[in-house]
Amino acid sequence: MAVTASLVINFGDVTDAYLSAEILDDDNEGKTSFSAGDTVYFRIYHSGTFDVISNIGSTSEVSANQTQNIKELTDDGNEEMVTFAFSGTASTDKLISNFISGEWVGTELGTIAKSGHAEVSGGIKSKDNGGTGLPDSVGVAKIDYDTKYDLWQFNSPSDVDGSTTYTAVIGITATS
Repeated sequence: MAVTASLVINFGDVTDAYLSAEILDDDNEGKTSFSAGDTVYFRIYHSGTFDVISNIGSTSEVSANQTQNIKELTDDGNEEMVTFAFSGTASTDKLISNFISGEWVGTELGTIAKSGHAEVSGGIKSKDNGGTGLPDSVGVAKIDYDTKYDLWQFNSPSDVDGSTTYTAVIGITATS
């Protein structure tokens, strides 16, 4: 009764989009493995529009634009830690829908601000503040932000051609 499933992201011709997906046990009543016939809930974090298809079963949107603070998604319930390594930017784990705050841990490298869908800037200390104006240092910041996602469900079939062992693929394609 093994079901193998994959979430596949496709950006197609869309060049400036954020799109990611994940299955969380919180959305699935604590379950981390599933059997044929189960309904599996998954999150899609996105900056634009997208299409969802599957090779078997069915998919449908459960709810849109759910907001969650990053502290609720970290293992320790604290802000997300990001690293700046000879760069003026650092990547976050999730889409930033609302940047709340950023605080340096150790050396301060500049003002921290949202600079992309899942990116913050701040790793450059200006010449006026004793830096070179170039991303020539390393730093760590803890940041607080809200993310947003749409909750989807995949209804897996109880069998495929009489077998309860099968592979399912869910494709998510950015359209804008």
